[in-house]
Amino acid sequence: MLSDEHDVSFSVSNLHNGIRLVDSEALVCITSFCFPSAAASVQCLAWVPSAPGMFITGDSQVGVLRVWNVSRSTPLDSFKLKKTGFHALHVLNSPLAKKAQSSCSPSKSQHTSSTSEAVPPPTLSQNRSFSLPPGHAVCCFMDGGVGLYDMGAKKWDFLRDLGHVETIFDCKFKPDDPNLLATASFDGTIKIWDTNTLTAVYTSPGNEGVVYSLSWAPGDLNCIAGATSRNGAFIWDVRKGKIITRFNEVTVTSKMTSS
Repeated sequence: MLSDEHDVSFSVSNLHNGIRLVDSEALVCITSFCFPSAAASVQCLAWVPSAPGMFITGDSQVGVLRVWNVSRSTPLDSFKLKKTGFHALHVLNSPLAKKAQSSCSPSKSQHTSSTSEAVPPPTLSQNRSFSLPPGHAVCCFMDGGVGLYDMGAKKWDFLRDLGHVETIFDCKFKPDDPNLLATASFDGTIKIWDTNTLTAVYTSPGNEGVVYSLSWAPGDLNCIAGATSRNGAFIWDVRKGKIITRFNEVTVTSKMTSS
């Protein structure tokens, strides 16, 4: 639930029943917003401070950012930023980029509304009747990715594609490739990092509860064994991207070591 500082109304959303605009004084629903498909859902939303009446939502299943205005019940636009769903979203009220100020006329009004041009001079396509206002969206995703998205320029200023969202309990280098480091985390995943670029290149599927320890398979099998608090032990085939074996009788206190 988010309130709009410019109005007495607030927006309410939940995972399965969509988004509604509610009058906080009369406690009545003003507008019910419609998703483009039955598969679409909302995980989080945020008002755009520089454009009264405009807000954005993050999809719970895929990384789709949707732009809305209270004047209409359907999205103004949508952008697929990542393959995984959103975790949290916040909009920073930022002015026009400094590098573009030299080309702006000093006499031009800097007031921005939900229908204002984002960056002068704009070039709107024939099927686009609006432009996103200046502002940056801080986007956090279910896979641990985090980034700063420039809504006016429609590009990432910064994006860390994958990452752990909880404490790391164990880490081991790949026996035949010192450039790959695997980490086990409280967030229920194992991630493999490229030590040259400091980025995660693989993540284990699903959520295993808490992964306390891990061990690389010998040779070129490209598999990792993990010990968890909820699902016993498992073997993850990195190349296939799936769990190929489970050992549910293993206790939560077991530790796995490489031979």
